[in-house]
Amino acid sequence: MDQPARRGTSLPYLVVSRGVDQGALAVASLLLARLVGPEAFAPVAVLLVVNSLAVQVSDFGLGFAVLRARPGEPLAVGSLHRLRVLSVVVVLVGSLAGLVLGGVVGATVGAGAWVWAFSSEAYVRKSACLRAGRARQVASAEVAGAVVILAAAIAVWATDVGVVWFGLGLVLKHVVEVALARDWRGSFAPDGGAARSGAEWLGQIASYAVANVDYLVVGLVLTPAELSTYVIAFRMASALPALLANPITNMAFVELADATGAERDLARTRVLRRARRAGLLGGLAVLLAAPLLPVVLGPSWEGTGWLVAVLAPAVPFRLLLGTAVAGAITAGAARRVVGWESARLVAVGAAALVGATFGLVPATAMVSVTTIVSLTVVHRRSAGLGGEVGPRREWFAALGASAAVALLALAAGAAIG
Repeated sequence: MDQPARRGTSLPYLVVSRGVDQGALAVASLLLARLVGPEAFAPVAVLLVVNSLAVQVSDFGLGFAVLRARPGEPLAVGSLHRLRVLSVVVVLVGSLAGLVLGGVVGATVGAGAWVWAFSSEAYVRKSACLRAGRARQVASAEVAGAVVILAAAIAVWATDVGVVWFGLGLVLKHVVEVALARDWRGSFAPDGGAARSGAEWLGQIASYAVANVDYLVVGLVLTPAELSTYVIAFRMASALPALLANPITNMAFVELADATGAERDLARTRVLRRARRAGLLGGLAVLLAAPLLPVVLGPSWEGTGWLVAVLAPAVPFRLLLGTAVAGAITAGAARRVVGWESARLVAVGAAALVGATFGLVPATAMVSVTTIVSLTVVHRRSAGLGGEVGPRREWFAALGASAAVALLALAAGAAIG
């Protein structure tokens, strides 16, 4: 059995495992995208979006409730039982709908239901293991799941069975994580406290909606090929934020939940410094890697590199969201997060719609700028809960990043034509 990891040693394990996980998803996406091209990639794009939704909201906020719980204060096991009942209902309804619909659409719906169920169980178990200091165990589960998803993509590519079978790989990924995240029971007890995670779950839903409303708008206004191009570009641009945000956010929950008074101020400064440093390095890495994407994907994906470049300046700001959310929820202000994310949903959706009426590049630029500005606002609001105001240079940073987006968008428009 793993020994409980010290707080300071947990983050490297989670960053490595998250890197392997996101790397496997990225390689799988690129492999299947090159195999089938923009038109036929749509089912895979849908499955990736469904997987992202499941990972973020299928636990109904229970994972966040586990992370913010104070040491020695388990949650009621009935909360977990209710979550499992809901997961069974989702599987039954989704499987039945898949059989009725049939074909690629039906298979996608059915696979999505199973992904939802096992993802919820995996996320809660991993959160409980992390809360117990079992970071190595969480990392091992995620690495094993990443191996499964990469193997599934290679199998689809090698056997030509149809890209929708990739959904089975996504299901098995979460099954493996459920099996390997073993030391989770200490977070639950028959006489434990109520989870009361409704506000956290609403915040998760709002955050997911913000992260995906641009997909919906682009898919409705532009062509399927442009949607596939945007999905690939966005996934590549968000690969590093996705890699770093999850472990940074989880550790922020643990560190802030454990701290009080002056210790909390120090912990908050520490997690913000960590997020800023990682964000700057991540944004630079995404910008430098952008020209390589069309080379990897092939000529049918020309222009994706420019879209990645337009999205790159928003990367450092994306990493501020998790620490802002962790700060608010551990301070007992989960409902504030719902309000912030609801406002961002409207802003990002409207920006994407306005941009999409002029084309794919303007839509991408509008999403990037709106993300930069809105997350600067959220970060400052979260700091305000602790009595801080935040330096004015944050606004100068947002202005500079927005200007960079505009310049890159002009260059992208000229290059793509």
